[in-house]
Formats: sequence, C-alpha cells, structure tokens
Amino acid sequence: MSLDISVIYKKVFVKIISVIIIIFITLLIFCNLTKYNFCSFPIDVIYGSSESINESKELGVFMAEYVPLKSNIIIDNQQSTIELIIIEKKWRTLSYRNEVDKNFLKDSLNSFIILLDKELNLDHSLLYGVTINKNNEILGEGASLNTKKLVFRYYTENIPDTLNLNIYKNHNYEKDELLYQNVLIKKDIKHSAQLDR
Repeated sequence: MSLDISVIYKKVFVKIISVIIIIFITLLIFCNLTKYNFCSFPIDVIYGSSESINESKELGVFMAEYVPLKSNIIIDNQQSTIELIIIEKKWRTLSYRNEVDKNFLKDSLNSFIILLDKELNLDHSLLYGVTINKNNEILGEGASLNTKKLVFRYYTENIPDTLNLNIYKNHNYEKDELLYQNVLIKKDIKHSAQLDR
C-alpha cells in the first residue's frame, strides 16, 4: 500500500513540474511577442552605443552633437580623422526583444562617443578620456578599449556649448600621460556662429 502512495506522489510531482515548465515556456513566448514591461526580466542584456546620429535619433537616445576644433586626432604618431562626436543616453536591449529598454534609460549614465575613420594602432591597451566644462568640472570620464570608436561615460544631463576633451594614457590624469587635447563646440552653436559672420 505504501508503495502505491509513493508512486502516486511521484506522478503528482512530475505533473506539477510539467505544468510549471509549460507555464514558463508560454510566458517566455508571450514576452517575446509583446512589449509589456513586466516581461523585462533580463535573459541576455546587450549594452549599446550608436554608430551614427540617425541610429541614435531612431532609438530615441540622442542628446547632442559636437564639432571638434581640430578634426584630426594624433596619438603616439598614429593619426585618424574624427567623423562624429555625440552624447546619448546609455541604452541597452534585451536579446529576446529587439528594442531599447525604456525603463533602463531613466536612471542610467549617458555615453560620450567619438567615431574615428580608422583604428589607432597603439602600444597600450586603452585610452582614458575626460570631458571638462569651462569651470574645470569633470562632466564625464572613462576608459575605452576600442580605438576606432571611443566610448566614455558622461555623468550629467547638462549639455554645455563647449567642452574640453583630454585623453590620457591612464586614469591618473598625470600631465606626462596626456596624449591629446581638443575643444568641442556644440553643433547648433557652431552653425549659428557661422551664420552670424
């Protein structure tokens, strides 16, 4: 008799586990086909940075574009041309849903992106960028391992008309480690200044 009871318990247990698995798979499929926020548990989170202004605007994360006073960047005798400088909200996508996670945008840092026309072949492994306003306050900083697309953190919603960009060999800000300096002008400011001439 006890044997029969244990067999019954095993069958009930197997059925409960089967029902739980079916419910989980159904929810997963439902979340993949819908845009409900309660489905936003991360299976595979992908953090992104835009490759163009159009992409940044289409994703709804674009904040500002800057134009450098010097269009070339020269570090360790390696030269490249700056194609684009933008600030955008740092964004992420979830692998099972091809869209930006809007909930993440509210509390995230921003990204400061510099796109170059070609990669810099440097001896050292990373570049450390710092953006500074006219009051000498650091608005953003960070290390970039990619030397064709430099991506640094930008801490604030404040978008000044001009920024100073310093790139160091490491995060200590040592003067002898300073590799590059440039002044960046917010694009609509530069355009309006040119129109006034």
